[in-house]
Amino acid sequence: MKGNGLTSQFLSLIQRLFKLERNWDASDRDGRLQGRQERSQKVIDSIESLLIETQHKVSGKSKLGMAMSYLRNEWETLIVFLKDGRAELSNNRAENFIRPFVIGRKGWLFSDTPEGAAASAALYSLVITARENGIKARPWLISLFTELPVVLAEDPDADLTPWLPWNWKEKAEPSDKLKEAEDLTQAESNPMELLSRLLSSWVAL
Repeated sequence: MKGNGLTSQFLSLIQRLFKLERNWDASDRDGRLQGRQERSQKVIDSIESLLIETQHKVSGKSKLGMAMSYLRNEWETLIVFLKDGRAELSNNRAENFIRPFVIGRKGWLFSDTPEGAAASAALYSLVITARENGIKARPWLISLFTELPVVLAEDPDADLTPWLPWNWKEKAEPSDKLKEAEDLTQAESNPMELLSRLLSSWVAL
């Protein structure tokens, strides 16, 4: 089968998906999900039918064949956006967020240790996540590094979900345990361990 015509068919369907997405840019996640299930689902069905009908006719070593194999292998990942209104159709925003990190990595080759590089990556991820959730990164990070040591000292198995960025609320007044927390942070806590505990709670949700 000629690849050019088939490629155009796939591209046309993909472009239709992105065009549909613009219809509910301002919608909440429920409205977006409803629109996708009512209209985008039909386009996805057309893409799947076209893939099933034609993949065996295209050489797996050609660029189109490799793209079709990738599409088939990642199908369940693709259709997540039809199940959750929070999911985006593309990862463009994520790519844009990590671009400064990628551009700066030549400078970060001098992090001195792999652990230092991991710490930089973790902190960068936290700052971007705070921005995405509409909270100020600085007070949130201060809260993590001053309040969590006290909480974990009192209960090593404490629930950390209140400190996740989508749950956390900035306090109008400093905690009455702030000084105690600062002392504990400086004397006993391991910042990377705190980050690890928080991220573990995040992933578990």
